[in-house]
Amino acid sequence: VPHDYLSGEDEDAKARWEKGYGLLVAHNLCFDLQCNPHQLAGAAALCARHPSVPVVLDHFGHPRHLTGDAAADEPTLAVWRAGMTALAALPHAHVKLSMFGYAMPNWWKDPVKEEQLKILVRWVIELFGAKRCMFASNWPVDGVDGLTLPDMYSRCAPSTTPRPLAPPPCSPLLCR
Repeated sequence: VPHDYLSGEDEDAKARWEKGYGLLVAHNLCFDLQCNPHQLAGAAALCARHPSVPVVLDHFGHPRHLTGDAAADEPTLAVWRAGMTALAALPHAHVKLSMFGYAMPNWWKDPVKEEQLKILVRWVIELFGAKRCMFASNWPVDGVDGLTLPDMYSRCAPSTTPRPLAPPPCSPLLCR
């Protein structure tokens, strides 16, 4: 499989890869999608051609090295948002809320970054709906620089929306 399936130029390899992708449904399998923001729209087009194959977007769609300055990050976020919107339009697409330290390094050490990250997480949850989102981790990478898994969840999970996702005792996002 070419590493750059979504943007590569080998049409024969693309056709073979997509044919294999379409076979996932016959085996009751889903596809974990890992791609960069500039590849999200192409990934959404692929997924749209295979509506019976459930897809799970890994790592929050991979926004990379955001600064926490909304204006400075906007060009990067515009590409990410467009791709995320295309994927969210597909009812068989889901997203893992993970790899926040890659998206915004040291977000838990800076209140501005933490708030900006929460805004993005809330946006994704509202875009996909809580039932198509799941918290995950990229452990142990997420633990670099001292962030613990319990701290990550305690900072993100309960406060990812300004209003409760569902009445207590649990939300569809945090409890199944």
